[in-house]
Amino acid sequence: MPHAPIVDTGVQLYYEDSGAPAGSQAYVTLVLVHGSVFHTPIYRPMFKYAAEHDMRLVAVTLRDYPGSTPFTPEEHAALRSPDKEIQAAMIRDRGHELASFLAWFVRKESIPPMTISSSGNGIEETVAGGLALLGWSWGNCMTMSLVAHADSLPAETKELLEPYMRTLVAYDPPYTVFGAPHPTLEEIYAPHRDPNYVKTPAIDAFEKMVSAYYTHSPTILSNIASITREKFFAGLSPHSGAGLVCDIESTIQRMSADEIAATTDISVMERSQKAFFHVDFSINVDNTRRALHEKVAWPHMRAILLWCDKSLAECVYAAWYAHKMLDESWPKDGRRFSITRMEGVNHFVSLWGFDSGRGDAQRLLQPHWDQPQTTVEALSKAI
Repeated sequence: MPHAPIVDTGVQLYYEDSGAPAGSQAYVTLVLVHGSVFHTPIYRPMFKYAAEHDMRLVAVTLRDYPGSTPFTPEEHAALRSPDKEIQAAMIRDRGHELASFLAWFVRKESIPPMTISSSGNGIEETVAGGLALLGWSWGNCMTMSLVAHADSLPAETKELLEPYMRTLVAYDPPYTVFGAPHPTLEEIYAPHRDPNYVKTPAIDAFEKMVSAYYTHSPTILSNIASITREKFFAGLSPHSGAGLVCDIESTIQRMSADEIAATTDISVMERSQKAFFHVDFSINVDNTRRALHEKVAWPHMRAILLWCDKSLAECVYAAWYAHKMLDESWPKDGRRFSITRMEGVNHFVSLWGFDSGRGDAQRLLQPHWDQPQTTVEALSKAI
């Protein structure tokens, strides 16, 4: 089992690596950060297809998940502290750990730095090499923390990563990642946010909720950049706890018992994940501002949001809010940021197909657990 040591802390992060494409001197390295409950093995089916797209995939396991160092009692206490600044420092440190992992991996593997060339119209364009950093679901809170606090990294680490940091990919994040105002339970129902939910174990409802397919109103999906808040919430598919309504069998129902056991850690929910869900809301607001608006480090790094139009409402809400940010409050000198809708796709990672026939109007179609090759192709085009 490969582990990356985090210097001077005693912390180790477990990771899995597809390896460098044979003979390539300019491949891109995509670092994959998992979300809550579902962790690193969820990415394994993609690995064997990386080389044909001149990619190297590296999936890293966050602290408190299998294979990586558990949190200390002091870190658990900081996460649950009533003091916002203590919570924020705890989350900042997790971002620093990920940055240390990237720096360690760059040194160990001598990966190619990014090559930037001009397209001829004054816009710089990344064409080869470098690192892309993808956060899936809640994992975006950790990747956003890394970029938000890169200015407080040791100078050596920050400077080492400068010629590598190519793209920040927000893959179907929940609205909390962008610091969007909390919806009411009437606007968006979710069992893990409902203190009165008693039907089935909340973790069972959570797994089904995040892997189901939801049919939201075509009107809100097609007009997400301009629709009003009231009309947006009115057009979302209803959530109904354990009796979630969907028109396609959920991903979790199509996975074998062995696959579920290998890719999930249910115990982490009570151990630390719920506490992460309930940190001071303004921490995410601050991290989004620093990472995307202020570009505190790595100004060439661009950011992209990939949102799934059959995902749970909390993630579709994130896309609506991201459009609102981009249209109404994005600073002129903010980080380059683009938003892509993935049609027919649910929240679950490594499950989508790709249609590249329309330039910038890219469509990612029909997710399938047993077709990870299309996922790798899609990511190679997106980053």
